[in-house]
Amino acid sequence: MTFDADFVQNFWRRRAATGATRWTMDEFFVFERQFLLSHISQGDSLLDLGSGFGELSRSICPDNGNLTAVDLILEYSSAFEDDSRFDFVQSSVDTFNPTTTFDVVLLFGVVTHLTLEQEQRTYEVIRSALAQGGTAFIKNQCSDDSDLWVDTYSEALQCDYQARYPSIATQQGLLRETFRLVETITYPPNLKIHQSTSHVLFVCSR
Repeated sequence: MTFDADFVQNFWRRRAATGATRWTMDEFFVFERQFLLSHISQGDSLLDLGSGFGELSRSICPDNGNLTAVDLILEYSSAFEDDSRFDFVQSSVDTFNPTTTFDVVLLFGVVTHLTLEQEQRTYEVIRSALAQGGTAFIKNQCSDDSDLWVDTYSEALQCDYQARYPSIATQQGLLRETFRLVETITYPPNLKIHQSTSHVLFVCSR
C-alpha cells in the first residue's frame, strides 16, 4: 500500500477547516508539553515540521526564543501571524530546505502520513537543521508488532482514513541510520488508546 498524495492533503485541509489539528486527549498535550519544556532553554530556536496550527510548539516557544513552523497546508499559517517570534514556511517536510540551524526540532504525528522514502528524507532534513548540541523530538503512533497500514473509514474522525504505523523497531532502525543517539520513550500506560499501537517519542541528537 502507498499513499494517495491528494487524499492526504485533502485530509489535512479538512482538519484545518475545523480550526484544530490535534485529536488526541488533553492528557497527551499535558504530557508532551511538560516533557518538552523540561528540555528547552531560554533563547532556544524551534523548528516544527508538519506543524499544523502549532498548538504544542507555540505553547513551548520561549519568550526570547523563536519558532519556524513548516507545513504544506497554507491555511495553517494564520496561527503564526500575530507573534513576532513565529514564522511560517509552506513546504512539505521532506523537501524543506533549512537556511539556518535550530536548537530543537519537532516532528509530531507526521510519520503516520509519510511514505518510507519520505520518512527517510525527512530525517536527513532534521539532521541538517539541528544545531550543534541540538535535539530532535520525533513522536509517532507505532505498531506494537509488525508495520501496520490502515485504509478504512474512521468512525472517530467521520471520514476515510489512510495511515502507516511503523513498528517501534522499524522506526528505531531508520533513526539510527541518521542520528548518533536515539532514546526511545513509550508514553505512559494511561495514554495507550489502541490495543495494537502505542505512542512513542524518539529523542535524537547528532
